[in-house]
Amino acid sequence: MEEQLILISPDSKTEVASIPPEGKTVTRIAYEVLIENPYLYTEQEFMREVHIVRRKCSNLKINKYSIKRSDLLKKFGWGVHKDSNGKMALVAVDSDHYRRLSKEISTVYAYRTKADPGKQSLLQKEKSPFNELEYDLAAINSDSQITQTQKESLINARVGQGKYRQNLLGMWKECAVSGCKTKNLLVASHIKPWRDSSNDERLDKFNGLLLLANIDKAFDSGLISFNALGKIIISKKLKDFKAAGISLDMKVNLTAEHKYYMQYHRQHIFKA
Repeated sequence: MEEQLILISPDSKTEVASIPPEGKTVTRIAYEVLIENPYLYTEQEFMREVHIVRRKCSNLKINKYSIKRSDLLKKFGWGVHKDSNGKMALVAVDSDHYRRLSKEISTVYAYRTKADPGKQSLLQKEKSPFNELEYDLAAINSDSQITQTQKESLINARVGQGKYRQNLLGMWKECAVSGCKTKNLLVASHIKPWRDSSNDERLDKFNGLLLLANIDKAFDSGLISFNALGKIIISKKLKDFKAAGISLDMKVNLTAEHKYYMQYHRQHIFKA
């Protein structure tokens, strides 16, 4: 399992970690469980422990929970570090440890605070691709840990423009799979998805493929991937792949630098 830092919510108004008020609230109990037991619980184990403390019920069964919804990450300035075993610890947003981890390991953002139900929102439970893009751009703009120059580079990379796209055009010169050279038809596609990548990985040209739109969509959706030799792997869920313009003889020429990212795609994105 890859290490990961869950960053505070992009619309959080705090820049300093604080302790939740005393009491038997879920947020206070969650804080006490994690601050007193760093790297002891996985997310599932942590949620069970929180319920045990709150309800004194040791036989609870927790099916689903996301730490990214916790007010610790939305209101109180705490990030969560998951080690390679999935064990969690709190990390203060104003700490050197938080800043270092945010640069060195994979990062994702906590969920935003809930929008007013009567308003149009980009924070719907099921976001369209457009809304997801807007969400990512807002997250970049609200990140106080990076410079304006870095923000501009990340924004351009997210929308497939600027230096990142130029780097991919310089590397591939054509669709990495089909060989199509018409630039207007080619999409700058991340191999390890944007949402799972650190800021450095988001700008790394080796984390990118230049693809025709139909191939990009299938790749981004996990319906195709590529093995260590670059040969295409087609998901069983894509039964009409020929109609989608995809063939079994497709391949991509991967360098050693690409292979880490492609391995991540096969393990975490591809739908076998």
